[in-house]
This record gives sequence, structure tokens and C-alpha cells, in this order.
Amino acid sequence: MEHRPEMAAERERTRAQSLQRTAITWENLPSVAGFGQVNQSGMTMDSLHYSWSVGVQVTVPIFDGLRRQRRAQEQGAKLDAQEFRERDLQNAIAIEARGALLDLASSREAVAVATERLQLAEQELRQAEERFRAGAAGSVETSQAQLGLFSARDALIQTKVNLGSARVRAYRALGALDQMR
Repeated sequence: MEHRPEMAAERERTRAQSLQRTAITWENLPSVAGFGQVNQSGMTMDSLHYSWSVGVQVTVPIFDGLRRQRRAQEQGAKLDAQEFRERDLQNAIAIEARGALLDLASSREAVAVATERLQLAEQELRQAEERFRAGAAGSVETSQAQLGLFSARDALIQTKVNLGSARVRAYRALGALDQMR
């Protein structure tokens, strides 16, 4: 899951929604602000008089028509929906990864079967050629054995292509496509 960019994006969206809800909740807390001001008055630079004003302001949010609470509820609902999307994506990635690994295992077994089929086709061709040389069989059997050998070679090539595709799907599903050799 850590290697999939779409999962990282969903986690970041969930984190952002959570931070927004926290920020709305913190709006209910009192706030403190300070301010200050310096004034100068006079006709010339020698006769300037300074006056200062300093203040502290405390704001306590008591009545706002329950807007903050409604916004917090709305943000909570958005966060719940985002968490659901994140779990849904997590499940989809897990299913994709399992499927890709099963396809990879199946493709490996198919290559093994095609390799064995090729060996049997080669053996069948050798036997057909021996029977033909011995006069026990005609050229039709040899031709059929050659056709079977070509078919077995084609099947092996196709299963190796399928194995390569399954490897790519597995690496992609596991989020390690950049590590593929």
C-alpha cells in the first residue's frame, strides 16, 4: 500500500479533511489578541509629544447561530466519506494485488506445462522420424508430429508473453513498477 501513489493521495486527502474538522472545532475556543499604537503630535520636531495606547482583546465565541457546530458536523460527514473512499481504495488495491499474484502463479504454471508439451512434441517427432526411417510409418505421421511441434512452440511463446504481462501487472499492483528488471 505504501508504494501506490493513489493510496498516498487518498491518505493525504483524509489527513486534510481531518485537519479541517479540527480547525473548525478549535474555532469554539476563545482567542486573545494584543494591539498597540504610538501617536506623535506637535508643530515641529522639537515639540513632538508622544501618546501610546496598548490593549488586549479577548474574544469568546458564544452565540453564532450554531454555525460552527453545523460546519463541524458537515466536515465530520465529509471526513467519514473520505475515510470510506480510502478504505474502498485499499480494498481495491488488495484485490488487484492478489489477482495479479494469482495470474503470475498461473502464468508460471502455464509456461511449465507448455515447456513439457514442447518436450513431448519433440519426442513425438523423433519417434515419428524413426518409424518413418524404419518404414513403419508414412510421411503423414511425421508431418503431423512437425505440426504438433510448431503448435507447442507457439504455445510456449504465448505463455511466456502472458508471463511477462502478468509480471508487469503484479509489479504495478504491488506499486513496484519502477523496481522491475
